[in-house]
Amino acid sequence: MKVLLLKDVPHLGQKGDIKEVKDGFGRNFLLAQGLAKVATPNAIQEAEKLKKEREEKGVAEAAAFESALQKTKDVEITIEAKANEQGGLFRAISVRQIITALRKEGIKAVDDDIKINTPIKSLGIHEVAINRQGISGKIKIIIKAKEDKGKRG
Repeated sequence: MKVLLLKDVPHLGQKGDIKEVKDGFGRNFLLAQGLAKVATPNAIQEAEKLKKEREEKGVAEAAAFESALQKTKDVEITIEAKANEQGGLFRAISVRQIITALRKEGIKAVDDDIKINTPIKSLGIHEVAINRQGISGKIKIIIKAKEDKGKRG
């Protein structure tokens, strides 16, 4: 059975794709969940329209991402983390923490954009690769020790 996907379906396709699926999967899951509809001639025309919209949106997002990446060349992202006296972190810096810091600078990034080759487990300056749809760059991240406000000597 041919279906037009109305939403992104993991391991199958994206919104607007026309896919050939088994009848049971199409009827009992995709159609029942509202994730797809039967690919009629009108649905095929609708799929073309959805694909164009997706491509235009992707081009606009890529341009926005590239301009945001250009802004970060001179910007240093600072993240505070708990560390010991030797400068070792108690917990490695996560992609989530980096994304949160980037959003504060006005850069919208997702988990798949950030590439950390080795875990960041020490204070200091680190470079992290960022890549989306062939647009790549490096971001300078400064890791500083978080001061314990509750301890008094």
